[in-house]
Amino acid sequence: MKHLLFLLVLMAVLMIILAACAGEPVIEIFDINGLQEISDHPGASFRLMNDIDMQGVDWTPVLLDGEFDGNGHGIYNMTVTQVGRDTRITVDGNRKEYETTFAGLFSVVEKGSSVHDLKIMGAHVTIEGKTHCFASIMAGYAMHCRIDNVTVEGRVRLDNEAVMSGVAGIVGFGSGIILSGDVRRRHDDGEGLFLLIPDAPEEAALFPEVIDLRLHGMRIVHFRQFFHGSNHS
Repeated sequence: MKHLLFLLVLMAVLMIILAACAGEPVIEIFDINGLQEISDHPGASFRLMNDIDMQGVDWTPVLLDGEFDGNGHGIYNMTVTQVGRDTRITVDGNRKEYETTFAGLFSVVEKGSSVHDLKIMGAHVTIEGKTHCFASIMAGYAMHCRIDNVTVEGRVRLDNEAVMSGVAGIVGFGSGIILSGDVRRRHDDGEGLFLLIPDAPEEAALFPEVIDLRLHGMRIVHFRQFFHGSNHS
């Protein structure tokens, strides 16, 4: 009897372990509706199954608290004219805090999340407002996350009156690791993309560690030089 009870307990433990290892199933994305469903399951793992053309869609940035596997595919012709609903606290070089809004494919990429093997091409991000804001093509905010093999191409424009504001190609504000990437600006006008560079060592922790990031036609500016008035890229 004791032996049977031991076997039953052992089987129950094994089933719990196997269930934990299996984790949540990957959510496959085939179209714009699938992208929009990220907001309903932000902590899930997603896999892009084909290229998606977002022509004619005004995208609302969503929060990601899981994994987004681009699977080598691309998101094309994305237009963003509004910030996401999620805000976070950002800090300037004097460690002053600001409640900030964000724009991009993702408004916020949470701690421990990852985005990889993704292309976002032909993007147009244009934000107007008076709130503190970071606008980018992939994510406005990404804190303690991992970005690997992400390529972005497009235009980012931010017009506002807030002090804590800025634009970028992959991530506007955050920390983590960018293992590889490719950032390109559109050549259909005179505008480009900013790459943010902190101008003091103590500020470096605010921004991603960048490894093998390829830049094309970019303007490099320093942290303190663009947090004033209107910001364009």
